[in-house]
Amino acid sequence: MKYPILYFSTLLLVVILSFSCRLDRHSSDVLKQAEVLLEKHPDSALTLLNKVNSSSLKKYDNARYCLLMTKAFIKNAIPIVSDSLINIAIGYYKDSGDSINKAEAYFYAGRVSQDMHDTKGAMAFFLKALDSAGRDPLD
Repeated sequence: MKYPILYFSTLLLVVILSFSCRLDRHSSDVLKQAEVLLEKHPDSALTLLNKVNSSSLKKYDNARYCLLMTKAFIKNAIPIVSDSLINIAIGYYKDSGDSINKAEAYFYAGRVSQDMHDTKGAMAFFLKALDSAGRDPLD
């Protein structure tokens, strides 16, 4: 070995990259599992979501995480005192072109506003949810 430091550095880089990709896939898999569980077992979904390290997520997965956490809180009847999670989801989905998640984010923002006793804000978000879903509010 003529250049042991170069070989060691290359090996170390390969190992680090393989583990970092694996962690992203793991978090993505946990989000998928939580999404499936939310309808029938919201308490289990919340337990899974609490295990996710949200600071290491990519923007897309972080938006999903924030939306899923908000849904999990609501479905578990946990009072919501801040709109910071759902605002992260709205911030991502409003310009993403993903009309389904955008509509869902606005709907849950309305639910959060209801929990925070902001009726006017809740109505505005519900109307945005309808508009994002392509529905006329008067239908």
